[in-house]
Amino acid sequence: MNGLIWNVRGLAASGPRLSHLINKWRIHFFVAIEPLVDIDKADHYKMEFGFSNVVANNRTKVWIFWDSSSITISDVNWNSQFVHFKYSWCSSNGWITAIYAKHTHAERRELWAHLTQFASTIQTPWLVGGDFNTIMYNAEHKGDSIPNLTSMLEFKECVSQCNLIDIPYSGCQYTWTGVRSRGRLWRRLDRCLFNESFLDSFDQISVTNLNQAPSDHSPMLIQCLNNYHSGPKPFRFLNMWLTHNTFLNTVSQSWNDGFTGGGMQGLVIKLQKLKKDLKRWNKETFGNIFDDIKFSEQEVEKAEMDYLNSPSEENREVWQLKKALLLRKYKIERKYWKQKANVRWLKEGDSNTHYFHSYVKVRRRKQMISIIKDSEGRELSTLPDIGVAAVDFYSNLYAVDPLNTNNEILGNIPGILDQEDNNYLTGMPTEEEVKGAIWDLNQNGAPGPDGFNGKFFKKCWHIVGPDVVKAVQEFFIGIPPPRGFSSSLIVLIPKTEVPSTFSEFRPICLSNFNNKICTKVLASRLVKVLPKLISEEQAGFVKGRDISDQILIAQEMVHAIDKKVRGSNVIIKLDMAKAFDQLSWSYLFEVLDRFGFSDKFISLIRNNLQSTYLSIMINGSPQGFFQPKRGVKQGDPISPFLFILASEGFSRGIKARMEKGLIKPFWMGNKGYPISHLGFADDLLIFINGDARSLVNFKKFLEDYQSASGQTVNLEKSNFITGKQATYRSSTIHRIMGMRVSSLPMKYLGANLHKGMNKFQYCSNIINHFDSKLSPWQQKNLSQGGRLVLIKYVLNTIPNYVLATDKLPKRVISALEKKMASFLWGSTEGRRKFHWANWIKICFPTEEGGLGVRALSDVEKAFSLKLWWKWRTQDSPWCKFIKAKYSRGVDMQPRVTDSSVWRRLCGIHDIATNMCSVNDTGAIQWDPGINGCFSLSSAYHEIREQRSITFTDKHIWNTHQQMQIKVFLWKLLNSYLPTPDNLQRFHLNLQPSMCPFCRRSCVTTNHLFFDCSYTKRIWQHFMDIFGINMPSRSSVRQVLVLWWLEAGSKTMADIFKHNLPGIVCWHIWKAYTAYTWGDRAIPDSGMTTGGAILRNRTGELVWAVCFRIQALSSEEAELKALMTATELAIEEGFVGVQVETDATRSLDFISGGESGNLAGFRNLIRKAREKDCSFDHVFRQGNGPAHYLACQNYPAAQVVRFDRVSHLPAEVKNSYYADLFGFPSLRL
Repeated sequence: MNGLIWNVRGLAASGPRLSHLINKWRIHFFVAIEPLVDIDKADHYKMEFGFSNVVANNRTKVWIFWDSSSITISDVNWNSQFVHFKYSWCSSNGWITAIYAKHTHAERRELWAHLTQFASTIQTPWLVGGDFNTIMYNAEHKGDSIPNLTSMLEFKECVSQCNLIDIPYSGCQYTWTGVRSRGRLWRRLDRCLFNESFLDSFDQISVTNLNQAPSDHSPMLIQCLNNYHSGPKPFRFLNMWLTHNTFLNTVSQSWNDGFTGGGMQGLVIKLQKLKKDLKRWNKETFGNIFDDIKFSEQEVEKAEMDYLNSPSEENREVWQLKKALLLRKYKIERKYWKQKANVRWLKEGDSNTHYFHSYVKVRRRKQMISIIKDSEGRELSTLPDIGVAAVDFYSNLYAVDPLNTNNEILGNIPGILDQEDNNYLTGMPTEEEVKGAIWDLNQNGAPGPDGFNGKFFKKCWHIVGPDVVKAVQEFFIGIPPPRGFSSSLIVLIPKTEVPSTFSEFRPICLSNFNNKICTKVLASRLVKVLPKLISEEQAGFVKGRDISDQILIAQEMVHAIDKKVRGSNVIIKLDMAKAFDQLSWSYLFEVLDRFGFSDKFISLIRNNLQSTYLSIMINGSPQGFFQPKRGVKQGDPISPFLFILASEGFSRGIKARMEKGLIKPFWMGNKGYPISHLGFADDLLIFINGDARSLVNFKKFLEDYQSASGQTVNLEKSNFITGKQATYRSSTIHRIMGMRVSSLPMKYLGANLHKGMNKFQYCSNIINHFDSKLSPWQQKNLSQGGRLVLIKYVLNTIPNYVLATDKLPKRVISALEKKMASFLWGSTEGRRKFHWANWIKICFPTEEGGLGVRALSDVEKAFSLKLWWKWRTQDSPWCKFIKAKYSRGVDMQPRVTDSSVWRRLCGIHDIATNMCSVNDTGAIQWDPGINGCFSLSSAYHEIREQRSITFTDKHIWNTHQQMQIKVFLWKLLNSYLPTPDNLQRFHLNLQPSMCPFCRRSCVTTNHLFFDCSYTKRIWQHFMDIFGINMPSRSSVRQVLVLWWLEAGSKTMADIFKHNLPGIVCWHIWKAYTAYTWGDRAIPDSGMTTGGAILRNRTGELVWAVCFRIQALSSEEAELKALMTATELAIEEGFVGVQVETDATRSLDFISGGESGNLAGFRNLIRKAREKDCSFDHVFRQGNGPAHYLACQNYPAAQVVRFDRVSHLPAEVKNSYYADLFGFPSLRL
């Protein structure tokens, strides 16, 4: 299905291009926004564009064209800012909403409210696209004007509430351009959003923003494909295989059968044979796991029916066995998707198959290349064309360029290593060293071309270990690796939001795991000698050096940029284009030789690089097979170390030129530690004087370095800043260096360098990073326990990187904590759930009654203490710099002219000194820490508010209990479950509801979980088994405490006994919610009750009815109830009624998808259509009042009507008010 949505700004002018686009892309439907022609011409344009149908409305300025031979469009609903319409294409049916939003954010609020309400009524596929007249992120704006932050936040909130996903797009980054009072602006005002159901409907979905001519908006091309084939997929070892009891025997038989050779070639041959054997074994043992699960589900249903019809012991055992087998297959499926997703943070909480599956789908869409430009600017859209262009681009990138050996660059490299160092580096590795390398590597990392990951080598070490050791030792002898040993796959990671060329991807090499073992052994040895080789200005990948030092020093340099000096201070940010990929091998080998590395070591590096063969992964399929001639593989364990060794030519070269006076240094005043540059791998900041002679010499040095190393400075992305007093020099610097001038804040290593205090507008990248982790599909697919884990291990740690070097504005901290709270409590179909506990309570440790999330304001203070401790106790470059700059003895009073970092240290000084003491040796020690050593954790717990540890909270968070049950028990014991008595705190006008189990008492938390006669019998059953005396009168809290006091923790039986009461409470709650909201069967008499409630557009009651129905099945009962309610509304003269039901089968019948034998309703359906009635799906949670009406028990053949809310039964009234006030369902 291909669609086009475009704000054409006049069909007359855009007509010729439209005809071309419609024919070229075979468009099935076209949404024209702002046609700017009379509605009488709609049929003319329908014929001109070759469509069979058009619907137009002058008021909304949106026209819809479609080809009825390929797509069906119906139920068009108009609004001043959007148009809803249903579509049906092949097997996909759903909704499309075309947007033409108002120009003010106040008017757009009505649109956001409409979309949120509509989202709560559907579960079918939904596409929302058009001109939203606002952006979502700062990066979607270019120009002098400042985007409206409130408008952006409201738009993002609407998208989140609607569970819509903004998938990656291709083409133009900005979809609108125009000239305003401050000059030309570019913005991404147009976009397409999808719900998860729509994305699941197609194998591949792409959105392409085409060029804007002749309109000032870009046309959006939507392509939805099924049966998409991206080429052959490489073999991948599946971790789920490890669970099968015949796996190790299969590996052993294959490994020891036939071939007896050793070394690298022998290992390759054995792995190739094993690959074939495992494929065959997988087919015989597992088959298609997804089809197998469907079959097993049918088997369980059949066994259950057999047991219900004939409840014998034999049938019960068969049923239980089938369920156990199905559960095992579910676990296998979960392992499969978990490996595909590779979600490292999810150590506990949800082991959610659907979450992993969704994660994989979202990641695949981000990495999908649907349209790309080749080196000549031609757009390519087919896999073969994209593959050929990718191989062409990267084979040229890794080709050799003629280089000039520059002895002046290399002459600054001193000989440092001695024979002892070289003997250590090139010595023959032992079995323990090889095994240690395997255990240190990421076990679940993406594999190379052979498909085997670290899990395989670790699990099968007793089988494959001897051969692996022989292969590694052969590598260290100096034998070049064979082709199958050192081959690699290149995966392309987008560096920009909308990559349009291959240069906008970062190539990451996936080497074979056996090859990575060899380089890991080398890297583990090399890391120990790097500190004496690498200049202290380079902090990347050197043990003991900290990235925060680079940011802190850079911040101090920015603070001093305005110091008056002839020539002015200049900070240059260099961007090295494809730095890892263009590094010259001959230059690298020469640098290694100059440092004193032995010929044997250099030979090992040469063999590893020169034996490499590469293939490019395009949409999951490998393309090409070629040999590189330069570059180091990003993703290989040793590559970062080789890169920083090669970069020493730059570091030592620029310092040598400053020492000779060729380049004038940055002026820090009379105090300060001299800094020429800062580096973290290829991220470089240069601090120099803006004198013309100095700049010319620096440019000459850059040219010499580029010529020698093969690296290239990207002048378009490089930039510089000067002090406010020297802006007049910017043109001179630009003329000499060819770089653009920039301004503060300057981004370096992910941090914002600024003068003065950090501001809210500087922190948009943190907020955007937060939002990227809070995708609607994550909230939908994670339970509350899973969301808690995501908050604790991902969201709560995102600000840490900034807090290590800078303070965050209180407004930012408040915004981030608000986002975490909203994510934790979630939403139900577009409506926010109530927050049962405030964020302060949640931020206490679990044993003190909280959820263990850390308060960001206290985390900030803890990082301030860490920074103070570092300043007092360490001798890192930043410490030496800050001590030289602010050496005032005991004076810790900050001055107005001091930097924000120093003022931060002064602000925490008194608190920090009270936590320290001096030991017997005269050294300072950290009193809260173990052995006087500082830790961030001890600082945090010392700084935060503390509460007493409680017995119940300690036992709730028992490590052996499932996360979802831990969170449930915390809610239960804190009265956070949505039972009628707990809901009173929200001031809802609720009346007591009858207990669904005993039907004798009203539902309260204590009655539901203990006092009810049914639940009491459950407790009595288990207490009798474990010999625990049942208290006569008690609360659920006292029962849990009594149980936990009786349970031990030494044996598995003790652990089970400890966990059991939580499991019992969990299942009581599940039974309660299932009864309240779940489906119930038709009684044997065939007589049941239907319910309906008629409300106006503000949700207020018009009338409610319940009536008796005779039906043979639940499907028939649902349809009869639906038709009865519709008929009542029509008879009373209502038109345009929107009928909502949770009965999907009834909706299928009404839409014609189900024929059934109920044709008698067809006349009523036609009559309802004539009265403009619509039939839509709503979840059971959103249909509560009607559900409770259907639960009432009234005499046969009687229709009971309620015209006032006060007359409604208690349960119906409670549900009505909860629905009216936006309170969600009782699902946990």
